[in-house]
Amino acid sequence: MTEIVSLKRSDFRPSSLDKLSECSWFASTPGGNEATARGDAIDLAFRAHFMTDPESSEPFCLADEDKPAVGWAVEQTRRLAGEALVITGKRLCKVDVPNFERPGEVDALVPNKYMHLDLKSGQKRSYKLQQAAYALGLMDRYFTDYWTVFLLYCDQREMQRLAFTYEGAKQLIDQARAEYDHPQKPTVNEFCSWCANFERCPTQRELA
Repeated sequence: MTEIVSLKRSDFRPSSLDKLSECSWFASTPGGNEATARGDAIDLAFRAHFMTDPESSEPFCLADEDKPAVGWAVEQTRRLAGEALVITGKRLCKVDVPNFERPGEVDALVPNKYMHLDLKSGQKRSYKLQQAAYALGLMDRYFTDYWTVFLLYCDQREMQRLAFTYEGAKQLIDQARAEYDHPQKPTVNEFCSWCANFERCPTQRELA
């Protein structure tokens, strides 16, 4: 048990929740990689389409082959929002979540429809806990007990809808907190290769 306790873990923050649900000892690797840089460029280009003078504000770092993916996400967002205002500025898209030390951030916010959208590149994965945390914070902000999330998987051109009640989102986050506060033995999962503890993980050593 001493060996496990010596491992560092990711902080309890929205973007880590789904990985921590697979293993309480997950730790993000420091720095970024090509996939991270690509995701950041896609995110910035997507946001720019809903800001003033989007043509001149689109980042030059967006690769030509990624422009169709961004265009698809913009089209879906406009279709879902209809006539409602779409907010993509980072200041207003920051979300304070109850009992989290740091705020999270959504990619697009449509407050008049009590919904937000998050753009995801790369492989499809589960983001339910991350989105439950964002929904909880936004329900607090806008005084509602119901919130809708649309995940836009731009590489697959697929969309996923998630709906949360305030109590339902709170239960998910409370359970995630309890599991984080009482971690079990590290477990093998799809995020192991991303984990900073991979080389020192006792579970991985047992498999070697």
